[in-house]
Amino acid sequence: MLWQSLLMTALTSAALPFFWTTPNACELLILILVGLVGGVAQVMLTEAYASAQVSSLGPYSDTSILWSVGLGWLIWGDMPTIATILGAVLIVLSGLYILHREWVRGQMKRQGQ
Repeated sequence: MLWQSLLMTALTSAALPFFWTTPNACELLILILVGLVGGVAQVMLTEAYASAQVSSLGPYSDTSILWSVGLGWLIWGDMPTIATILGAVLIVLSGLYILHREWVRGQMKRQGQ
């Protein structure tokens, strides 16, 4: 996370002189809240991946597809295309298959097979 943060800071700082607009008080508050919520979310996500098997967490990250489509429709009125829907279905079904496969493997290990 440190290297990603440093790289993104360096890359976006290069554009700063050309596109900077000083935020007003409301925008500054929103930026601070986004930073805090994003930081807490990243810490929680890192802790989740450190505490559980990645294969068991994968299907939960697929909900980001639903959130993206839902918020895109709600906020900007974007309707998902057929390609988006088919791709999302494929990703979710793949995640569910992996979750089921890992569950079956866990059951077999418990039974000593």
